[in-house]
Amino acid sequence: MKTCCFIGDVLIKKISHCYELLLALIDEMIAKKYRRFLLANDSEFGAMAIEVFEIFKDKYNQIERVLVQSEKFYDLYYVKYFERYFDSLLFKKRKLTTFEQYKKMIDKSSICVVYFDENVPSIDIKKAVQYAKEHGKKVLNLHFK
Repeated sequence: MKTCCFIGDVLIKKISHCYELLLALIDEMIAKKYRRFLLANDSEFGAMAIEVFEIFKDKYNQIERVLVQSEKFYDLYYVKYFERYFDSLLFKKRKLTTFEQYKKMIDKSSICVVYFDENVPSIDIKKAVQYAKEHGKKVLNLHFK
């Protein structure tokens, strides 16, 4: 199954522009038969991607939205809350650093949609993008100057 992951820096500079880019990109990816989308709710970009997918889930019921989190976020209330918004939840059995979580998402994907400022990236995002490129993954950065 064609899979894509979404990871990004904590803050987005131009929210409305990034939102529009995400809408167009996700629509294009669904048209290209991408069906599984791995999402992390650990940044403003992650939260935005999750919100955008709500629109597409109503239109395309064949897509699968997967929330990826480490064990540190696992509790029954959390699981029940997010089961309403995702098709599946993927929790790792041990606590993962942010980079380790991103690495797992990248390994399962052929394309990584990212949001990061190359001049001031977070260390985890920078390492994740470098890892993705080293492993032959296509990286689409939605940050704009």
